Amino acid sequence: MERLQKVLAKAGFASRRGSEQLILDGKVTINGTVVRELGTKVDPTKDEIIVEGKHIRTEKPLYLLFNKPKGVITSISDPGGRKVIGDYIKDVKERVFPVGRLDYDTEGLLLLTNDGDFAFQMTHPSHQVSKTYHVTVEGVVHNEILDKLAKGVKLEDGITKPAEVEYVDVDPERKRTIFSITIKEGRNRQIRRMCEKVHLHIILLRRVKFGFLTLEGIARGTYRKMSEAEIRDMRKIAGPIPGKEETSADFVEPQQEIDRSKKTPFKKPYQKSTTGKSSRSEYKKTTYTNAKSDRSKPENTKDEHAKPSNDRKPRKDHKPKMADTNKKYKPRTR
Repeated sequence: MERLQKVLAKAGFASRRGSEQLILDGKVTINGTVVRELGTKVDPTKDEIIVEGKHIRTEKPLYLLFNKPKGVITSISDPGGRKVIGDYIKDVKERVFPVGRLDYDTEGLLLLTNDGDFAFQMTHPSHQVSKTYHVTVEGVVHNEILDKLAKGVKLEDGITKPAEVEYVDVDPERKRTIFSITIKEGRNRQIRRMCEKVHLHIILLRRVKFGFLTLEGIARGTYRKMSEAEIRDMRKIAGPIPGKEETSADFVEPQQEIDRSKKTPFKKPYQKSTTGKSSRSEYKKTTYTNAKSDRSKPENTKDEHAKPSNDRKPRKDHKPKMADTNKKYKPRTR
């Protein structure tokens, strides 16, 4: 049995949050009954699940690397008839969706999958998966401007986090500069807005790296499947999903077993000083580490808190108080 929103995300109907919204909107039925409660348990192999009139079918998880061309919308379909990434993956039988987005004029590496948990790990800011872009701008860019991009730029939705910025190529004749920028955020049109803030005009924006994945061997407008090693390593980089019931052992170390048969030993009480001097620090309270243990006082500590006797020898630096003979006393009146 699995949660309904998890089954919908795996089937590729939407992301995990999108699947939850479909349930809340009453667009999902189980065995002919509309379900609006999140967390409902279902069995995809036995229950009949229908989303907006379409039957859910259990699919094997699929992970693709796609080289998106410029002038293509990051969507599987478009009512307006514009060119979308779905036009390039018509031979894929599984219902996949893009992991994150690249805007219309941006090209480069894009992940496609039908695994909602994997998409969440790759895109949520808490997992901090890095993405690297090559930016071609007009003019020769000086170091001061790149330093501003690296330290952070104040945008409408807040200051951007520090980024890694490096020169790639400078063409003084054509008056163009190419630099790379690596970020771990996923704000809408973030790179373009950052460049606009420092007065840089972008000619071409291309994503060349997602985590450690690159465009090597992938021609523009084509795709390839990710290997099992790449999927496993990307999950390790992103880390586990907080609050997820089932956790992969690939990136979580097993907890150390505790031997309950062994009792925690007592700490030794503080011993009285053998120097003969009394000090408040020598009479500290005895602490115990086992709450279920006997709380009786340890042996040989009967006189630890006794008041010191008055027959002690006075200290060498001790000066007795003398009567003040200069003090004038007023006669007592009745």
